[in-house]
This record gives sequence, structure tokens and C-alpha cells, in this order.
Amino acid sequence: MDVSDLIKKGESEAIEFKRELNDSVYKTLSAFANTDGGILLLGVGDDGKIYGFSGDLDSLARSIRHNLGINPSIKTEEIGGKKVIIIEVSKSPVPISFKGRYYKRVGAQTVEMGWEDLGEILPPEIRGHMGFSTILWNVGGSGWGNYQKVCSHG
Repeated sequence: MDVSDLIKKGESEAIEFKRELNDSVYKTLSAFANTDGGILLLGVGDDGKIYGFSGDLDSLARSIRHNLGINPSIKTEEIGGKKVIIIEVSKSPVPISFKGRYYKRVGAQTVEMGWEDLGEILPPEIRGHMGFSTILWNVGGSGWGNYQKVCSHG
């Protein structure tokens, strides 16, 4: 499916438009990774209007890796002389946080997860652990990967 078709379909649980790069982009990418995956079109307004993205793709990819620890598929498509970035995120096997907070998709909205929501997406070996909320509190913004390192080293 090309970008024009995605824009015509509009935003949904698996499709999101963002006019510019900001924290909302990272929250949405985290939500896609924590739900069932999805596609974010960067350079497109909520109404489907094409604004374009003028940033550097390598910097964008590094920023996503740095902020979320994931490597989504990033492609570009030109529409009407403006560059639209297509960021496709797969469902992650582990929870993905942004600035120590976890997000999920509910319909076409990105919402912050509560402890109960987070418990549902935790790996089974952690889900049954009585103190998982304490563990996550201690890990905080360091991310899930740091928790795994802590467990394997101590």
C-alpha cells in the first residue's frame, strides 16, 4: 500500500500521522511496539495534509534507537514535491518505554499504560513475579533492556 492510500484510509489503531518530529512521535512509536505494530507517517498533518519532512534520515534513525531502543523500517516517499517519512514498527516482544513511560494504542489514540496494562505485556517469567512493579520502578527511564542486564548480572 502506498502513502496516498494510507492517507486516504486515515488514522487508526495501526496508522498515525505526525506533522513534525517531537515527543509525540516517540510516544506513538512506543505504543505501536507495545500493541500490534503500526505505521507512522511523518510530515503529514492529522487532516491528511502533506507538510513534508526536511530532517536527516540517519539522524532520525539514530534518535529512534537512542530514545526507544528499536530499529523500525524507515522509508521515504515524495508526494507533490514533499518528502513523507514512513516509519513501520513491529510488535516488540518486550515493553518499550519513552522517558520511563509506557504507551499503547487504543483505537486511533496513543495512551499511557497503567501498571495493569503493563502487566499484560510483560514476558511470562516477569508477569508472575510479585514485585514486578517495584522492579520497573527501580529500572525507571533506563528501559527494559537495562532490567534484563540487571537480572542476568545479579
